[in-house]
Amino acid sequence: MGKEFYPQGKISNGTDTGCEFCPRCLECTFKDCLESIPRGMQQMRLKLRASAMKKMRHSGIGVKEVAQAFGVSTRTVQREMKRIRRIS
Repeated sequence: MGKEFYPQGKISNGTDTGCEFCPRCLECTFKDCLESIPRGMQQMRLKLRASAMKKMRHSGIGVKEVAQAFGVSTRTVQREMKRIRRIS
């Protein structure tokens, strides 16, 4: 994509600032810029967290330990596991 598709100020005067998921906008592999999608960055962070939780649970780590590792409640871990099972 050309720089006209990126949020205002992300690519200016020859500097490409990127984001926390990709260091340079023009090298990004996402179809759309996460910063231009409402709550796009937050959704990506939550998706990555859920994926990491799933890996921990599948490796045999308990719900309580996963919750402690991410600083969330055991209910949050249970809810994420249920959501993942539903979409899988």
